[in-house]
This record gives sequence, structure tokens and C-alpha cells, in this order.
Amino acid sequence: SAQAAVLVAGVAMSAALVNWGLGLIVGALVARDVGKQLAARSIPHHYPLLAAAGYLGLLVWHGGLSGSAPLKVTNAKDVSEVFAGIEIPFDTIPFSDTVLSGMNIIITAGIVILALIFIVLLTPRRDQAQKSFDQFDVPSNRPVEPVVRETIPDWLETTPFLSLLLALPMFVWLADFAVLGTTGSNAIPILPEDAAHSFRAASPNEVNLLFLALGLVMHGTPRRYLCAVDDAVRGCSGIILQFPIYAGIMGMMKYSGLTGEIARGIADMSTDRTLPVYTFFNAALINLFVPSGGGQWAVQGPIAMQAASDINVPFPKMVMAVAYGDQLTNMLQPFWALPLLGITGVKARDIVGYTAVIMIVAAIWIAFGLWLF
Repeated sequence: SAQAAVLVAGVAMSAALVNWGLGLIVGALVARDVGKQLAARSIPHHYPLLAAAGYLGLLVWHGGLSGSAPLKVTNAKDVSEVFAGIEIPFDTIPFSDTVLSGMNIIITAGIVILALIFIVLLTPRRDQAQKSFDQFDVPSNRPVEPVVRETIPDWLETTPFLSLLLALPMFVWLADFAVLGTTGSNAIPILPEDAAHSFRAASPNEVNLLFLALGLVMHGTPRRYLCAVDDAVRGCSGIILQFPIYAGIMGMMKYSGLTGEIARGIADMSTDRTLPVYTFFNAALINLFVPSGGGQWAVQGPIAMQAASDINVPFPKMVMAVAYGDQLTNMLQPFWALPLLGITGVKARDIVGYTAVIMIVAAIWIAFGLWLF
């Protein structure tokens, strides 16, 4: 069971470092399928721990390639929108100074290692109470419908030709973008300008296009892809319904000045060594009420960067401090766990005990890393 949980956690965190949504769904699917296989082979296991391991991708995602705050500061347009009316001594901050920095690589690697260690330590012993996969009402996949090709539209929906026809131009454009380094107004510098690599820019648009093309090709036919998207939307229904509510909470916190008062209070009692640490814990608190990386950056980012300017703290470090805080309390905030809970069939109370312990350990490590670097 410990080895299985480590496998699930490792896959989930690795995928989340590429894309947070990928990590969340892949982690849930791997947790479910591993639990199913263990039950089929009568191997003792604790299924809630596997589900908790599948959720750990949300503990590292903001230090990965899809991190909202690091991406937002690489784009001049986004910077001007977030910091409208505020004087800041920078135009953009390259990805190489945030996500690809030595500090982030060390801190994120440390989180991954500590999470894997504590997943093993938290595994119930065989003589302790264990809940197996069979004890949960796990939703099953939609059965594959037989292919019927009576009309031309039926044929188009069930042939890989149309998927390839749609995906090929996307791959051609992405290859041109990667090789020639073509950049548009939303381009984000990932590597320093003098880097030998030609792939130096990306934006959420390019990432989304890549996953759309991969989805079309890997599902084989348009009908399969449509069914997969339909199933995925069902798993995300809780997020779709609740997100406007959290957006309202974010608006109240921002425009009431509450977030600003908290951030300014922290800045007033901070030094250049402690400001990133205090900002990190402040971000962790705000994330409980605003569980959106981009939304939280819009609320907290301007004040955090102004405080950094006032007491001479490196701006990339402050960006990552907010990012780390945002990802930390995902382990307590059940909002982003809704798709995982729907896929695995567990309840939030089944996993939060494990994720909370790992969250505390990660908080200590991150705070130490921010203070040290």
C-alpha cells in the first residue's frame, strides 16, 4: 500500500508540475485505477490514502509550468492590468527568475521528497483499520458505445482522420513556435534572451492549444474526445457552480480593502528576510477564501510587490512567496478536490487528515527556504 501511494503521489505531482489540471485529473484517475487493481488482487491497501496521494499535485502546481502568478508577471499586458495605477520598477519578470530559478527548483524538489516520505509514514499498518477500494461507491467509466456508421457525419465522428486533420495544423504551428521562437503580444519569455534554445516563449494560449491537439490525437476520434470532455465536465460540476461564489468573495476582500490592510500590516512589521515568509503565510490564509491562483495574484500581488519595493526584497522571490502560499492550503481547501472526490468516490473527510499533515511539513520547509534564499 505504501509503494502504491508513493506511485500515485509521484505521478500526480509530476503531472501537476506540467499543468495543474493535468495533475489533478491524472492523480485522481491513477488513484482510482491503482485501488481497483489492488482490490482485484486482494492486496491490503488503504484507499483514502491513495486518493490523498492523488491530490498532492495541488501542493506543488504553482511552482510548475502552469503557475498563475509567475505566468502573469511575464506578460507586459497582464502586468499593466494587475498593477494599474501602481508604480512598480519593472516591466516583466522572466520565467527563468521565478519557476526556473534555483530557489524554486530546490524548494519544489524538497516538497516532493517530503510528501513522498510522509505518504509512507502515514500508511496504516496492516493490523490497523484499512478501507479498501471495494468499500467505496466509485463511479465507473461510461461504457464504450458501438460504432455505427450509417451517414457521413457518423463516419466523420468515428474516424481518426478528422481528429488528425484538426490536430495537424495545431502541431505545425506549435512546432514553428518552438523552433523559430515566434512570439506574439501574449508571449512569455521562459529562458533568458541570450539562451541558445529557440523555444523561449509560451503563454497559456500555447499550453491550451497543445493539450487540445494532444487530446484530439490520443482519443482517436472526435466522438471519443467529446464523450471524454462530457465526462470530465461532470466531475468538475462542483467547481463550475461554486467558482462564481468564490469570485464574489474575492471581490469583497479586494474592494473592501481587507486584503490590503492585512498585507500592509505584514509589510510594516517585516524585514527583507521575513517579508517573503510572512507574505507566504498571508497568501496561504487568503487562499482559503480565494482558491484561485490568478484571482489571488490580482488581489495580493500589487500590495506584495509594493512592499517588496519599499524594503528592497527581490521581486521574483515575492512572486513565488505568493505562489507557495496559494498552493499550500489547497490541502485544506476542498474546492479543487471536487473533481478528485467525484472520480475516486471518497469524501473530503477521508483525505484531509493526510493532506493536512503533509501541508504542515511543507509549510515549514517552504518558510525555511524563503528565509534562507
